[in-house]
Amino acid sequence: MRICYDNQVDALQIWFANAKPVDSSDVAEADTIALDEHGNMVGF
Repeated sequence: MRICYDNQVDALQIWFANAKPVDSSDVAEADTIALDEHGNMVGF
C-alpha cells in the first residue's frame, strides 16, 4: 500500500481519522505501517 500526501502530519491525521478499529488479526499488519522519507504511507 502506498498513499501519498504532501505533509507527513496531514497524512497521519488523515490515516488515524479514517482508521477503523482493529481486531487481534489486524494488529500485526497495522504495526508495520509507516511513512517513508518522502511522506508516503507504506505498509509491508
